[in-house]
Amino acid sequence: MLILQETVPGTISLVLALQKHKTEFLSSKYPIFHIKFEPIVNENQLLQYVAKDQLLLEFGGTYEYDHQEWTNFHEFLDPFIVSCHQTGCRLVQLIQDLRYGQLPSILTHQLIEEQKKQIMEVLSWLHRKGEETLKKHKTLAETLNAIREQENEFEKFYFLAMRQIERGNDLLEEIPKLQNSDKENGISANLKKQLDDFTDRLEDARETLEDTSRCYQLLDKTYEWSLETMRFVSHMKVDSTTSVNALVTIMKRLESYLQEHPYLGVMESLRK
Repeated sequence: MLILQETVPGTISLVLALQKHKTEFLSSKYPIFHIKFEPIVNENQLLQYVAKDQLLLEFGGTYEYDHQEWTNFHEFLDPFIVSCHQTGCRLVQLIQDLRYGQLPSILTHQLIEEQKKQIMEVLSWLHRKGEETLKKHKTLAETLNAIREQENEFEKFYFLAMRQIERGNDLLEEIPKLQNSDKENGISANLKKQLDDFTDRLEDARETLEDTSRCYQLLDKTYEWSLETMRFVSHMKVDSTTSVNALVTIMKRLESYLQEHPYLGVMESLRK
């Protein structure tokens, strides 16, 4: 215990000493330890410090201890912990090297080349898949069902496009961390310009599709309202022989119908 306490101070805070009878404190008997000793003379006193399921059978507990199993476990665990510690120290050193720009020139060159490759992949996607799809969606559908299908298709493309845009922006954030030449800086400037332009046109296309869809929905709702209103009016028989009282009744019915089915209600339902 003395060796352990001197090697790692504070590791041992209390020692439980099992005794048949309470005698002289061990701390006074062995003052060199500088450790607090607590004499334990019965099971109830021991249970105040250690749960029964953590006590060995010989001390009145239920815990079954297998020393061979413990040894095998630590033969695996201890080298693993040492390896983790060594790896952690190496990672800290690499992070410091990155922070202060002390990467070897070969590694720096490899990182720059990988960065250029990823930038070109993003630019290639924008110029091919991105441009082709934006051009396709410039032509808008002419019916409500068709515009809804076009909206669904565009949303899938929009998700993929945003992933490419985020990837490009991540690359732009990484570029200043490496010492790039004018050529690489020119590529990154081109990437930023292309990303900004494509993002603006992507959002414009999305807004156009949404506005067109709302317009078709309004037309569809208006058409339904018109049919229902015409059907209601068709049941009102009015001719030259209709009396004034009958006309008043018809007007009241019409006013009641318009209150229950207002034209502005079509607009309100679209807003919801």
